[in-house]
Amino acid sequence: MSTDNGQGAADALGEGNLRLLHQLLGACPVAISIVGPDRLRRYVNQQYADLMRAPVSAFVGALADDSYVDAGDRDRALALFAKEGRVQVFEARRKRMDGSHFWGLVSIEPIVYEGEECLAGWLYDITARKEAEEHRLEQHKKLESLNRTANTLLSVIGHDLRQPFNALIGFSQLLETHVDNENHEKIVEYARLINQAALNGHGLLEQILDWSSREGQAWTPRPEDVDLAGLIDGTLALVEPMAKRKGVVLERGALPMQYVRLDPHMTNTVLRNLITNGIKYSHRGGKVTVDGRLLRRADQATELCLNIADNGVGMTVEQIDRLFQRDLAVTTDGTSGETGLGLGLLLCKELVELQGGHIWAECTPDQGSTFSFSVPLSTA
Repeated sequence: MSTDNGQGAADALGEGNLRLLHQLLGACPVAISIVGPDRLRRYVNQQYADLMRAPVSAFVGALADDSYVDAGDRDRALALFAKEGRVQVFEARRKRMDGSHFWGLVSIEPIVYEGEECLAGWLYDITARKEAEEHRLEQHKKLESLNRTANTLLSVIGHDLRQPFNALIGFSQLLETHVDNENHEKIVEYARLINQAALNGHGLLEQILDWSSREGQAWTPRPEDVDLAGLIDGTLALVEPMAKRKGVVLERGALPMQYVRLDPHMTNTVLRNLITNGIKYSHRGGKVTVDGRLLRRADQATELCLNIADNGVGMTVEQIDRLFQRDLAVTTDGTSGETGLGLGLLLCKELVELQGGHIWAECTPDQGSTFSFSVPLSTA
């Protein structure tokens, strides 16, 4: 047999194998492409063309790295191949010829195609799986949010209802003493304070039930027009029994305006916790003052700033640094041995930030503390 005849037979065998390979790749349900060393596509099957929404002729001879939405993903895939000599699994956003996007999973193996060292890629559309994963992740986030809401609500219940119950217990014990002594004047005074504490507790419980009925949106701010002085006076009235037992004077100072638009429930809870802390760390005969001012932010938006100042024990710089950190939150007994869980300021921080505001403290040991928080004034 001549050399020419032998070469012709080899070419015919090679062409036959190539046709068979194309038949096999064409029958494969997976999108497949073959890329040469010059990064131009040598072959794509119909499944690849259908996935990318263009005819086969649009891909053969075109650059193989033009379908990544993020060029960084292309570079990472190439780096992975350079390191391992193959790519078993690589997920990335891909772009079709019509401009639409999908999630693709690609596997890449080196092969010899038409005498060249080429890369064969298997491409799978995993959009449905990724969307299902994203849906599960979103549901997980919602469940976490609901758990945080429930935990925060429990914190509100613990902090808010402790005050009126302490007042009921304390004044009822004093009332019992004065009944035995037949001190009519004190009996009337303590009976009034017990009634006030009971009404305050009932009012707090109504607020908590109102918040818990917001169907998972208890911590979504709901601004409304509020009489600022009335809001503060109402809060001071709630904690008055606690202040009276300790001989602490409560005072409302100057306010910048009469009506503001903010979430009254959130703001009331922050005020109540901060005023309670002021009483807790004041000495007998001390004073807690609430006043306010307007602040202008860098973006020219207006914020209401409320200050709660006491002349009690104060704090060191180190203590201030730990105040609003959940992992470092600690509680310190009050000047009359009052206890707590150390969650009040964390709750205040969360409620203030939910409204787009900030909270901070300025304290001097043995001279007192001023806690301030700002809330953007809503115009809607």
